[in-house]
Formats: sequence, structure tokens, C-alpha cells
Amino acid sequence: MKSETGIVCDIGDSISQFYTIYEGKILSDYAVRNDLGGGNFISWFQRKLKQIDFDTSEEKEIIRDIIEIKGYVETDPEIQKTVK
Repeated sequence: MKSETGIVCDIGDSISQFYTIYEGKILSDYAVRNDLGGGNFISWFQRKLKQIDFDTSEEKEIIRDIIEIKGYVETDPEIQKTVK
């Protein structure tokens, strides 16, 4: 069995959590919680777009869709090469 090492990033609406994984085990001493999440980014993005009259609740949903569809991290570089 192959041991996994890396970082797990869990970004919610209002908080983000990061976990270090070493040889398949979580190093809890290195876990980080941050009171900044996707909702904060959506609010910031919406404030920027208000400058060009992009201000309704329907437009806020468009922003959320843009982030959820286009904002991702691909773990397989081969798959990423095929995404346009």
C-alpha cells in the first residue's frame, strides 16, 4: 500500500481548514483553521462588480456559479491537460 503525503484543504462558506498529511496520517499539530471562506470571496467579488452595476441577488448567484464551476484544483495533471 502506498503512503500518501500532502495537504487537505477544506474551504467552506465561512471558514477554511488545512490539514497536513504525512505517510497517510494527519499531523494535527499542523492543522490550521481560518475564518475566511468562499462567502467572503463572493462578497468581495460582488463589491468589485458593483462598480459596474452588477448588483442584484440574481447576479450574486451568477458569481457563485462562476466560482463553483471554474474554481477548482485538479489533482491529476493528465486530466488538467485535457480541460480547456
